Amino acid sequence: MRVKVGGWTAVSAARVKVGRRAAVSAVRVKVGGWAVATGAGVVAGSLLLGGRTSWAGLVSLAVSLPVLHVAGRRWPLAVLGASATLVFGLAVAGLTAGAFVWPASLAYARAVLRGHLGWAAGCGALFLAAGSAVSGRVLAGEALWLGLVLAASAAYRAERRLKDETHARLRATERVAMARDVHDVVAHTLAVLGVQLTVAEDAFDADPAAAREAVRVAQQARGQAMAELRTLIGALRDDPRTPGGGPSAQVKPPRQTEPPPQTEPPPQTEPPPQTEPPPQTELPLQTEPPSQAELPAPAELATLVELARTTGLDVTVRQEGAPVPAPLAWTVYRVVQEALTNTVKHADARHAEVVVRHTTGDVQITVADNGRGAGHGIAGMRERVASLGGTLTAGPTKAGFVVRAVIPAPPGRPG
Repeated sequence: MRVKVGGWTAVSAARVKVGRRAAVSAVRVKVGGWAVATGAGVVAGSLLLGGRTSWAGLVSLAVSLPVLHVAGRRWPLAVLGASATLVFGLAVAGLTAGAFVWPASLAYARAVLRGHLGWAAGCGALFLAAGSAVSGRVLAGEALWLGLVLAASAAYRAERRLKDETHARLRATERVAMARDVHDVVAHTLAVLGVQLTVAEDAFDADPAAAREAVRVAQQARGQAMAELRTLIGALRDDPRTPGGGPSAQVKPPRQTEPPPQTEPPPQTEPPPQTEPPPQTELPLQTEPPSQAELPAPAELATLVELARTTGLDVTVRQEGAPVPAPLAWTVYRVVQEALTNTVKHADARHAEVVVRHTTGDVQITVADNGRGAGHGIAGMRERVASLGGTLTAGPTKAGFVVRAVIPAPPGRPG
């Protein structure tokens, strides 16, 4: 039976108590483990140095240092100062066989890992000098040990920072690639929608059937774009390195199905598309674009070309050689998509030809039209192709405008 009191239930309170007990137990285990390690280290160091360590000094270090490390995790410099002072005081009192620095090795290492190498080195040098003055001897062994601790900690921190920076660069590269994909999808879809809606407006009174057909094609283009965007967003959401991504994102369906997104389906179920099921089954735009793990079957480029044809552009496509291997398939698809989008939006062309040729060593993509302009997106296409080690050229010709891309293909895939 659950008793609700002020928004809390007995079960919730019990869970909180269990969580607190687990946290306290974890702290006790850490303190106990560090206490044993500290005590063993002090004894071993004393034996190596040939000195004697009293039980009072051993217990003081074994208890105080672990407590300082657990309680002061957020303040590494404060822990370093307190630990170094405690170790020095016990050494001066003759309780730790003249160990002036090395029992506080963990505090020095933690300070360096938090980015305080200078403070750690200065603190160590200060207490080494003070220990030499008090003992009347040079603490060469402790100085060497401290140098090793500081150097190892600094090297580990540098390696960790390098890994973090590398991962950050990879994430930035992935975000740029994602931005290019989103640009390609949105630009292509808006170009098709603009043409189809203009056709629908012009034919609304004179030819209602043509207007409905144009609206239907526009809706199909929108549906295809939504499918592509869902694929891109799903890939981003599945990336464990992305905030909110990874498996944990799979357990939050309520946030994915909030009321605003659920209000989108009505445009997809408008009367005109549902009253004409036969035309919807004839149009090959139901096929979703290729994912990054799929091969570019001829039907997929044919789908893209068919969508461009609905804008009034006469497009021919020719594929030569074997199917293009992944991940080249996605780049081929995007290059053709961007080139056709530029043709529709900017070139004022009537005809375009798409040729994809897969030879033994590379994949060649050519998109030529009889228009007059380059449009936008050339830089994005060039970067996309360059990321796979290829080259892209684009420029006017006597007949119009040509985009050519050559991408190295994996060995063993003959055309």
